Amino acid sequence: MSALLPLLLSLASAATAPVGGAARRIAIVVGANQAPAGRAPLRFSYGDAKEMADVLIQAGQFAADDVHVLEDPEPAAVLAALDGALATLHDDPNPTMLLFYYSGHADDGALYPHGEPLPVSSLKERLESPSASVRLGILDSCSGGGWTQAKGLQPDQPFTVTVPLALTSEGSALIASSSGLESAHESETLQGSFFTHHFVAGLRGAADRSGDGEVTLGEAFAYAQERTIRDSAEQANAPQHPSFDIHLRGRQDLALTRIATSSSLVVLDESQGPLQIIQLQTGLVVLEIPPGERTLKLALPPGHYLVQRHSGGKTWAQEIEVGTGTTQLEEEGLTLVATPQPTGKGLSPPLTLGVGTGIPAGHVDVSVVAGVYHNDPNPLFGVVSNGPSFVWGVSAVWGITDRLEWYVGMPAFAYRFGDRGGIELIPYGGIINWGPQTNSNGFGLNYQMAAGLDTHFWLGNTRFIGVDVSTFSNTATIPVSGQISGSSPDTWAGSGAVSFSQRLKDIVTLSIGLSYTENYLFDGGLPGPNSNLELGLGSVSHPLVSVRVLRRMSLDGYATLYFDTHGDVQESYLLGVTFRL
Repeated sequence: MSALLPLLLSLASAATAPVGGAARRIAIVVGANQAPAGRAPLRFSYGDAKEMADVLIQAGQFAADDVHVLEDPEPAAVLAALDGALATLHDDPNPTMLLFYYSGHADDGALYPHGEPLPVSSLKERLESPSASVRLGILDSCSGGGWTQAKGLQPDQPFTVTVPLALTSEGSALIASSSGLESAHESETLQGSFFTHHFVAGLRGAADRSGDGEVTLGEAFAYAQERTIRDSAEQANAPQHPSFDIHLRGRQDLALTRIATSSSLVVLDESQGPLQIIQLQTGLVVLEIPPGERTLKLALPPGHYLVQRHSGGKTWAQEIEVGTGTTQLEEEGLTLVATPQPTGKGLSPPLTLGVGTGIPAGHVDVSVVAGVYHNDPNPLFGVVSNGPSFVWGVSAVWGITDRLEWYVGMPAFAYRFGDRGGIELIPYGGIINWGPQTNSNGFGLNYQMAAGLDTHFWLGNTRFIGVDVSTFSNTATIPVSGQISGSSPDTWAGSGAVSFSQRLKDIVTLSIGLSYTENYLFDGGLPGPNSNLELGLGSVSHPLVSVRVLRRMSLDGYATLYFDTHGDVQESYLLGVTFRL
């Protein structure tokens, strides 16, 4: 079967370096999917190598030109790359480091890049060369425990790296992320190996227990070994047990990454934890932050992420956009969203499941809709079709905070009380529609007023029942120029609606509702015989169907039937698109 036993081999040997010297760091990073005879090819070794190379460049103070990524090279090419790096570092008077990383098949005697044997003795010869002040080897491969000869560790008895490495230490260290001849597995969930995934996450800042903005070899190893034991026990039923053999006299730990050097930095104020950071493009958990109260610096590649915390059957979350520069994030700013749900890969859920429930602070949802409506023939009331009419509209709603929303361009607001997963109360009101009116007599502005309360009763994380009670006026006109006639909002109606919304497969939302509308004030007086009672079925509160097609775009479909006491049966069919800016 496809197997990887992650192995971290670290060899360090250093002499006293000139004060103030700049450290040159060169990395040879190898991903090998090809397998020797009798073994299955691997799937994610190239990805492992890329993740390691990326973090070394972003936060490890490795120049991009000094990180050499090789995909299934022949053994001779690996040794040539190591020899070339040692030759480059040999005459450098400052402290230097050679880092070698390998993800692929191996056994006690050899690695197998390109499916061909590279003797371990040849690798050790390079890693023990004094041409570099520090030599660090990271092998993510099979049969790793043979490097350190450690046996018998139990998953419930993890050890701590108690002897750190130092640039001024004399000696060597062997660190393995497995014991004996254990087998490890590539993880479909992680799209890579357990140890490399967690080791890279640690280097990005998750392992910084001291909070000094640097991640040392000891911190990264301790972080990765704990999660490797956990994940391999849970997912592969074959726990891997990291081990080590260190012989050093120095006491100063070796810093592998300095997070502040990253061009895209997240400063996280953690108040409780634990936290997960999920890359929304892939759905992968890229970082796990242990519980505690601290300020962490994290080196994350630019992109869109979800930060979440699970506790007591509930989930608090917030989406963040990481770009060049520093992104500030406070755990106390996370919003209670629902009970825990698995995060899928690919597309994110539809943009919103209702007014006041989904727009993050600082974002704007812009919706454009267009379609037709018409009256159908109705033999019961003798209504004749008057043909279709084309209609369209544009709206924009800005999330001023995670709870307060403004209907852009209009004095109308909505505010959310409560949280998704329980009961939400969303009062709203203001001028909801306005636009120009022009005719031969002059120019004016039309407007319509409304106020209401939208209540959501959540039935888990993916569905809710909505109850909306509102009142709204007729369209009124304010004269601006010429002799155009003005009018006031003297006809008012009350409306009640009940709807049900359900999200399917994380990208589709279906909603259907029933509404009741009746005038309670007509031309400034009681309705009388001109009162109009109307029943609506279909998209009375939300789109009938909303499909997330891109990370920040949904396609929306509306279909509604209206029946009134005048005998009219009106149909409307609209298509729309919603963008989140």
